[in-house]
Amino acid sequence: ASNPLTLISHLLAFDPNEAPGHRIHIQGAVTVQHPNGPTWVQDDSGAVIVSDHNAAALGRGEMVQVDGFVAPGSFSPVLRDATIKSLPESRELKPVHVTPEDLLTGDFDARLVEIDGIVFNQYATSKEQILQMRAGNISFTVRSTASLPAVESGELLRIVGVCSLTGKHVRAVLVPDSFDIIVGSKSDLTVLRSAPWMTGSRVIEVFEFALFMVGAVLGWVYVLRRRVRK
Repeated sequence: ASNPLTLISHLLAFDPNEAPGHRIHIQGAVTVQHPNGPTWVQDDSGAVIVSDHNAAALGRGEMVQVDGFVAPGSFSPVLRDATIKSLPESRELKPVHVTPEDLLTGDFDARLVEIDGIVFNQYATSKEQILQMRAGNISFTVRSTASLPAVESGELLRIVGVCSLTGKHVRAVLVPDSFDIIVGSKSDLTVLRSAPWMTGSRVIEVFEFALFMVGAVLGWVYVLRRRVRK
């Protein structure tokens, strides 16, 4: 007989009747996916990272069954060497609106969230596109393997994606220290407010242009005076 389904929140619970190293079966909705993993899945009880699996093209909200070997992650369980199978149903996923302080409690790791922040840098690596953002005094990074639209420094964005926590050890206890937001597509970014026109870089540009114009005017005055003297 096949093993029963396990709630995600119970993945790391100890069961004396289960042999170690057996495959775990879960069902849940996809939040962010990559063709061979990692893919993030959540149910009503929690969220899990499926680190590697068979090739699959999955959309947000698509229901899947995942069979894999469970292992503890830093803050959320991880399913490894997994098989992921699409189910003939989907569900609408509503992200939880959070602040950076909420995320640093550790309660939202691997879950679909929505967060607002101001962009201060954008760049790309060979594998992903990066937005560096700030909300209040806390900076965080948005990552995506999808193509993201160009944004201006200073724009206020709303980001929908999964929270990926990084921790540090304090007195032998791992506590959340920073977080990234993993997004699945460009539609996960919404501009709430355009960047102010008079940014620091534009102030410099205006100042340099003013200096150029002053220099040009003084040069023209000098030429005119020489002509008058002649």
